[in-house]
This record gives sequence, C-alpha cells and structure tokens, in this order.
Amino acid sequence: MEEKYRSAVKSHECEELVRLIKTVYWKKKDLASRKKKAGRLDTEYMGRAKRLLYEELAAALEIPVGKVEDYIAARAEENGYGEE
Repeated sequence: MEEKYRSAVKSHECEELVRLIKTVYWKKKDLASRKKKAGRLDTEYMGRAKRLLYEELAAALEIPVGKVEDYIAARAEENGYGEE
C-alpha cells in the first residue's frame, strides 16, 4: 500500500491525490465504525496528499492555501454534495 501512496504523492497529479485522499478517508471511516484507528502510514500520506492538492488548487484559484478546504466544502454544498 505504501508504494501506491508514494507513487500518488510523487506524481503531483490532482486526480491521483484526490484518489489517495478518498481511499484513506473511507478507510478511516470504516475503521472508526469498528472503534479502530487508521495507521500512521495512512494518516501521513493523506496529510501529504492534502497539502499538495490544496497548494495546487490555491494557485489555480488564486486563494490562500488555508481557504481551500472551506472553498471545496462550499462548492460541494452548493452542488448538493454534503458530508455523509
């Protein structure tokens, strides 16, 4: 699994970063439902992927990196996608 994560992060491709983030998100959600925690590797690579993705999006959208997550959440809500 680490090789897949490493490859996604090294690629710097937004689609790959989103895929990694979603994979770890759903894995964490599943583990939480069973009262377990995600491993260090999952958490570490998810953080790296988010940072890289948010930096890319911030540059493209011309907004501060710290505002990217709120921007995504607002656009998702506007389009009918809420947190499940």
